[in-house]
Amino acid sequence: MIFVVILIAGLCVAYANGANDNFKGVATLFGSGTTNFRRALIWATVTTLLGSLAAFL
Repeated sequence: MIFVVILIAGLCVAYANGANDNFKGVATLFGSGTTNFRRALIWATVTTLLGSLAAFL
C-alpha cells in the first residue's frame, strides 16, 4: 500500500515539474507576441512529446 502512495506522489510531482518546464521553452514566442497563448501551448506540447519520443528511441 505504501508503494502505491509513493508511486502516485512521485507521478504527481513529475507531472507538476513537467507542466512548469513545458512552457519555458516557448515562452519567448508568447512573450514577444509572435503567437497567442493557445498556439504557444500547442507548440510546447508537441515539441515536448517529440523530445521525449526521441529520447526514448
